[in-house]
Amino acid sequence: MSNFFSSVASNLRAAKKRYWDADPGVNSEVKSESIVTMNGDKPQVKLEALGKILQKYEDQPVAIISVFGDFRGGKSFLLNLLCQYLMQKQPKDWIKKKEELVKVFNWRAGTKSHTTGIDITNKPFMLENDKGEEIAVFLMDTQGSFDKKMSAGECSLIFALSILISSVQIYNLPSGLIRESDLQQLGLFLKHANTTVKNKDSNASKSSSLFPPLMFLVRNYQMPDYDCGSKGGMEYLEEVMKADQDENKDVRKKIKEGFPDVQCHLLPDPGNKVKNQKGSDTSQLRLTDIDEGFLVGVDDLAKCLFSQDSLVVKQLNGKACTGKVLMQLAGGLDNMIKNDQTPKVHTLLKVNEIVEFYKKIGEFEKEYVATMNSMGEKYIDPKILKTFHDECFQKAMQQYEEHDVFEPDESLKQCEELKRRLNGSYAIIKQDNEARKVREQNKIMDKVGVAGNVYFKEMEKFAGGQHLEDVITAKAEAEEKAKS
Repeated sequence: MSNFFSSVASNLRAAKKRYWDADPGVNSEVKSESIVTMNGDKPQVKLEALGKILQKYEDQPVAIISVFGDFRGGKSFLLNLLCQYLMQKQPKDWIKKKEELVKVFNWRAGTKSHTTGIDITNKPFMLENDKGEEIAVFLMDTQGSFDKKMSAGECSLIFALSILISSVQIYNLPSGLIRESDLQQLGLFLKHANTTVKNKDSNASKSSSLFPPLMFLVRNYQMPDYDCGSKGGMEYLEEVMKADQDENKDVRKKIKEGFPDVQCHLLPDPGNKVKNQKGSDTSQLRLTDIDEGFLVGVDDLAKCLFSQDSLVVKQLNGKACTGKVLMQLAGGLDNMIKNDQTPKVHTLLKVNEIVEFYKKIGEFEKEYVATMNSMGEKYIDPKILKTFHDECFQKAMQQYEEHDVFEPDESLKQCEELKRRLNGSYAIIKQDNEARKVREQNKIMDKVGVAGNVYFKEMEKFAGGQHLEDVITAKAEAEEKAKS
């Protein structure tokens, strides 16, 4: 019986191989399909479309390679090259062929964003890992972050869905460097994704266990310090992850803790023929039109992603994710989006404004306390103190309103918190004022006691050394004798 199942498995693998080896068959059938669209101000997961793509692989390990990053960064162009590599069965000389570049993912040159939502290959590339297991590998393209049509919240939701179902998350950076703003922005996206996952599953002990390895893909790299490719990329990443400022150290720590592995790959410029392509000319682009250095870098990247010892399958609770599990993850996030259960997210500029306003709130409180204490160390009539408090309190609240950058609900919450803290400070000031009153009363009593002692001593001098009480007694006795 075991021989029978072994024979069936062998025949199935052979059939799949013949299917993928049949040119031009599969090449023409693989295309991208939309699984997330932008519905007004929030993304909508097309669960039916995603279900149709994954249904044949619901019990099979699935790997999704996703690319996320700035709009007009060449994400779709890169994915097409990776598709070309996989369609040609990963040959050593694929970059030297004079073939036209496949167009699985639509792309065009220029300044306008092209991809909307999230697209994924409608069929997987069947690859084997180092354990001999067959893995269904999909490639996924995401809408460019921060184009003029997307808000920070929409960008974060796209990122959250991407890292939730992907096996490897590529962070595409077209500026030729990993800038500090790139890390800070990634930190914001990661924080939002963590909160989203925790809201989705309140029992989740560690949301980052759902997240895939991260790869910084630095495009248009031209610096002489490091060689292009994965080796130079890791050396460059090691330098980038060093920081002096506490804020910068913190975001690097969160990135390291948020992803199970962090890598970096450096890609050079693809060449003028690619950059100067008109929108209608992209279908005519051939591999020979692309600079060889760039293609060599893509070949190195493809090996890092798809070779048997590098192929990564998403893990959940220590088990490889199947198509069925990925559908459940996508469906859970879609429900959160529909029910408005996703957390609020802000741009870096907005976050900086909020941080600065938090600092100002602390300054308002300090100014209130300093002004109240300026009345001196003497006891103040409670009515006068209350009037002065009202004036300082109103000034602080006026300053709050003038500088407020919060959303309405958060503004009300923080305003009430400031009132509570000001009133708490006022209560302490009143206590200190009452303590001053007691101290001043004690001082008066001490002075009265001293004055009394001086009085008795002076009277003793006049009474021939007798106490005042004795003098009075003697006088009374003398008066009695005089009467008798």
